[in-house]
Amino acid sequence: MNGDPVTLSINPEEIKTEKKAEKFLWTFENKYIATIDLESKTSQAEYPDKRFTDRLNLDRNTGSLTINHIRTEDTGEYQMEIRNSGKPKYKTFSVTVNDEPSTFSVIKGDTVTLPTDVKIRPDDVQWKFNGNIFANLTHSTITNMDVNSTNAMLNINNISPDQSGEYEVRINGSGFIIHRTFRVRAVTDEVESLSVMKEETVTLNTKVKTQAGDVIEWKFKNTPIAKMDRRIDPQPDPALDGRFRDRLDVNSRGYLIITHIKTNESGFYDVNITNINRSIQKRFSLTVTESSSGSHQEKICPGLFVVVIMLVTALFMPVTGDD
Repeated sequence: MNGDPVTLSINPEEIKTEKKAEKFLWTFENKYIATIDLESKTSQAEYPDKRFTDRLNLDRNTGSLTINHIRTEDTGEYQMEIRNSGKPKYKTFSVTVNDEPSTFSVIKGDTVTLPTDVKIRPDDVQWKFNGNIFANLTHSTITNMDVNSTNAMLNINNISPDQSGEYEVRINGSGFIIHRTFRVRAVTDEVESLSVMKEETVTLNTKVKTQAGDVIEWKFKNTPIAKMDRRIDPQPDPALDGRFRDRLDVNSRGYLIITHIKTNESGFYDVNITNINRSIQKRFSLTVTESSSGSHQEKICPGLFVVVIMLVTALFMPVTGDD
């Protein structure tokens, strides 16, 4: 994450060569950023690249490089060279710096998985919730949370509102270190309620700003009805459920639009918006009522009927008086 410290670690076994190391040299984008001459006991590490001023620390014992307050522009390839009188050794690191935490918005009681993008089994994993360590590869102090031993993903089962907050993971593996932050927010069982008249057009507004990599899926009573995969095509799939044929649309913001809605389409509508960095779920309760035009006519007609009778009676009443 932007602002975090990161250490590009060298295993002590990696610097064991037939000939003693004389220099450690680090490059970023093929430019030297940190060097140290091990032959001189008094020499200090040098940091020639001003982009990293006061943010680098080179360990003269292990050759590991620490970058403090890392920035998004520090994303790229770092190479470490161990130089001696023989053949030098090299090790390369690929560093990605994220600007925003991955965001997950879920409904109370859901199962949530926080991904790590790890391809091979890590050596050491540490998960934190709101700054406190609670899990590793083999144990979790929170009963409804467990860590996948293969890829270090965190599974949260039957999530509760008090488990919303910030989750951090630090993963150490053979040749890699991963640090990711996740923000689980709006853990709620609230449902947005709407009421419309039969045959009207209704728009279910997610109030979420969609992104280019989003997959947007809509369900009605847990049955898929519409999908838009913005990674492939900005246009939504045709209605997945025959009941809504030619009456559904998902606009560029992910809103669901239903035309000529019917009374039997009352119920819960769920949307799931996901990409590599977030997962957002929302629920709508939609009530469709019969048109009020018929009942309105019934209220007016009896009154008109009484008025007509009164007028007709008055016309045919006998005239009395002195005339």
